Amino acid sequence: MDIEKLWEILYRERNTASLQELPERFCEDVKDYIARLETEKRKADETRRGFLEDEMRNARMKIEDIIRRRIGKIIKLASSGMDTPPKGMLDEEREMFQAVKSQV
Repeated sequence: MDIEKLWEILYRERNTASLQELPERFCEDVKDYIARLETEKRKADETRRGFLEDEMRNARMKIEDIIRRRIGKIIKLASSGMDTPPKGMLDEEREMFQAVKSQV
């Protein structure tokens, strides 16, 4: 995972009404990416550290935006009467879909 991949995923989520299929290991890849940046930041000189902090901040904002958009789509789908989770959901998202379905 890198910042360009996050931009690509966010772009697709913003520009389509349906859920975009994420890599199966999306959550793990995001965690690894942030951890890698944190490790690199600890070892970096002051100038590089500033760039890494900016990248981490931008990455977190993109990740949060992706998650917010996907949650909105999942709630909308679940509350619209859809019986089965659509293709492309992560395991955590399927659980959310089923939880919303059980409340509707």
